[in-house]
Amino acid sequence: MIFDKFEPWRLLQMIEFDFEPSYFEIWKNGRMSATDKTKCKIVAEIFEVNEIENVLRDDRIQRMRITFNDPILFEELAHENIFDILITSNDRLQYLIVPNNTDKNHPSFEIAKRAIGPTRYEKNFKKRTLLLQFIFFQWPIG
Repeated sequence: MIFDKFEPWRLLQMIEFDFEPSYFEIWKNGRMSATDKTKCKIVAEIFEVNEIENVLRDDRIQRMRITFNDPILFEELAHENIFDILITSNDRLQYLIVPNNTDKNHPSFEIAKRAIGPTRYEKNFKKRTLLLQFIFFQWPIG
C-alpha cells in the first residue's frame, strides 16, 4: 500500500462525509495502543459556530463535528469531536484546533500556531476528546 503525498500546511475547505471503516487504530504518545475490526459509521458534518467571541479569524465561522457509533471505542474516545480547520500534512489530511491557550501540552499546537496561526483564543480538552484527527488514503500498489 502507498499513501498520498500532500504539500504540508495547506488549508482545505471542509466538506461533509460519512464512511464505514473496517478497522481502527488508536495512537497515544506516538505509539499504537489499540487496533481492531469495527463496523462503525463515521459521520462528519459542518455546523455554524455559536460562540463567536472565541473565534480568532472571520473565516473560522464553521466547524466540523465528527461522530462515530462504535460502543467499543467509547471507553477510549469521545463519541463526538469538534475541529476548527482541515489542513494537509505530508501524507495525510489533519483536522485540528489550534488554541492560543490550552490545558494540553502537545508539540503540534506550537507548530501549527507558527505555521497557520491560532484558530481559537482558548480550548480546554475534556477527557477522551481528540486533540487532532488524521485521515489517510491508502492505495494498492500495482
